[in-house]
Amino acid sequence: MATMDPFGDWLAQREMRAELDAIFAEHAAPVVVRSKVTLNIGSVDASGLPLSAEVRANALHFALAELSRLYGGASSFEGNGAWLNGAGALVSEPNTFVFSFGENVQASDVVPIAEAIAFQLGQECVLLAIEPVTSVSFIEVPNVDNVG
Repeated sequence: MATMDPFGDWLAQREMRAELDAIFAEHAAPVVVRSKVTLNIGSVDASGLPLSAEVRANALHFALAELSRLYGGASSFEGNGAWLNGAGALVSEPNTFVFSFGENVQASDVVPIAEAIAFQLGQECVLLAIEPVTSVSFIEVPNVDNVG
């Protein structure tokens, strides 16, 4: 039976990480990014009633289009969230997070998008987060001619 060498495993992982860091540095196209913008699209209205798939799809399309227009692209992922309604009851719901990375992000550019989504969804509010980001890079394929 082989004996485990945690220190040796750690050294191997460290060496592999150093190799990955070197590859990343060689192939990464640095992008000056100052902020990440995130919007949350819920699945229920202000009274807790489910929104139609069409209403949610329209809001998602709007958010993706507007953030792409402002910052060149946007992505989304599904999640689950909860909030307390006016009566203090917990409302759980699926939601979609839409985010983008941008330089010189101004709240005045994205607040109207959040307001429009809240209006479209019949919600009292929509989560909008603008967070500082220290580093983002697009990793390029080393030799595009050989990609099949």
